[in-house]
Amino acid sequence: MASTVKLTGSADSTEQNVKVTKVYEMFDEQCQCPICLRLFIEPVTTLCGHTYCLPCLKQFLQSNETQMYCPMCRENLSYLQNCTIQINSILKNFLETRYENEYIERKLEIEQGRQESERKISVMKKLLIGNHHISAINSEQINFHRWTLFIRFADDENEVNIGNFIKQITINTAPQSSSSDTQTCVLNSAPYRFTAIALEPFSINLDIEFHTKYNKTNLQTDWNLCFTGIGNQKVIDLEFKV
Repeated sequence: MASTVKLTGSADSTEQNVKVTKVYEMFDEQCQCPICLRLFIEPVTTLCGHTYCLPCLKQFLQSNETQMYCPMCRENLSYLQNCTIQINSILKNFLETRYENEYIERKLEIEQGRQESERKISVMKKLLIGNHHISAINSEQINFHRWTLFIRFADDENEVNIGNFIKQITINTAPQSSSSDTQTCVLNSAPYRFTAIALEPFSINLDIEFHTKYNKTNLQTDWNLCFTGIGNQKVIDLEFKV
């Protein structure tokens, strides 16, 4: 009987160890920040249930001040403007215990990056996003609109300097009808312009990627085409560390 009890206990212990190992493996798979794709540092969890490094989330929100949304589900995060972002202390303690050396190294990396960033000079740029527009009539006597989307800096009339800051821009045009699909166009060199024809205004989503040396997250914003007069534009203030 003693032998039987011992074997059963050993089997139970092995099964328990397997379960614990699986739990750790599942945790390891989920402890990467969706923004930097590295180990969570000072993890914060939004009301929509997504977790990020605090420095990553702050930088993302600062670069998208006009549209504060969750990078994962696009839930509105504007409430974070009026409150202190609380660190998920339980997850932080678990990470520090589970990844002791790696966690310390990541914190040092972030602190060094912060100090280097503070030593750099800030350059402010006004990014103009808008469209030009002309009306026309085709051979079938149907009114249409020829529009040109532009993305440029206010102080860069030749639209050349902007290429030193922006790597590429992905344009997603929303469907104009239920039967049409979203179209994507990538502009990978200045000037950043896109021309097309439409019968009525619609919304365009822009994903603006900056050169890696500026350490800025992508800027995602929308533009509603304007077919009134010659067109319209909006201004977004950007800060670059050079």
